[in-house]
Amino acid sequence: MKLRHIIPFLIILFQQGVPLQVERTPSGRYRLSFGLGGGSYPQDFIPGGCLGSSGVMETGRQPFTSGGAQVDAWPSQAVRVSASVGEFVGWNSGRTSSFYGLLGAWEARYVGLGAGYAATNDETGRSGLSAYLRLGDNDGMHLRADLRAPTPTWGVTGWSRVGIGYNQGLRRGFGAFVGLSKVLGHANVDTLPKDALAVFTDLTFPFSRRWDLMLRGHAGISGGPGFPYGLGFGGRYYFGE
Repeated sequence: MKLRHIIPFLIILFQQGVPLQVERTPSGRYRLSFGLGGGSYPQDFIPGGCLGSSGVMETGRQPFTSGGAQVDAWPSQAVRVSASVGEFVGWNSGRTSSFYGLLGAWEARYVGLGAGYAATNDETGRSGLSAYLRLGDNDGMHLRADLRAPTPTWGVTGWSRVGIGYNQGLRRGFGAFVGLSKVLGHANVDTLPKDALAVFTDLTFPFSRRWDLMLRGHAGISGGPGFPYGLGFGGRYYFGE
């Protein structure tokens, strides 16, 4: 077979694997995301003893991992429903806890509003109402704020986030959300982790016609003697067209 006969087949194959155009997703689109991540935050401890014993207080690391799944559904182009569930593991504490989140949002092109509830029964106790606000073009650059947003990797980017987003709506292609977040910070031996301030990033890269790759994380810029950090990754599958 001559090269001029092969080229059309290669073009078709490439278009199926890597979309050349970014188009608005039709109504009825669903996304299923899977994620895994982890990190650590500083915590005081007494070597060779417990609270109240003699010894010098030192600061170590409290590592954690989290992983789960999330579904995003658009009954229409102006309505989004997001739900997530997973597990959070604090390795030094030996605690394995579940988390979940549910949020409904109204998504106009230049304004987005949402509310819901998120909960976790781990030692951090970051449970309560969820909220979402967006100002600007959802398909382009915009300002965005999340409070306890549903996520498949709880704790990796922070439980409260504000920053600049790009392409976070119904369009395929590269997407980003970067800014400042509240994350788990320094904790004393007998107390819950305190909040710390961090820089976070949440990136999405198109991989194929139906799959995206996700990369996310944070680096603490406050939080006591030592800085928290987190890193996560995952995949996102599109179906239900």
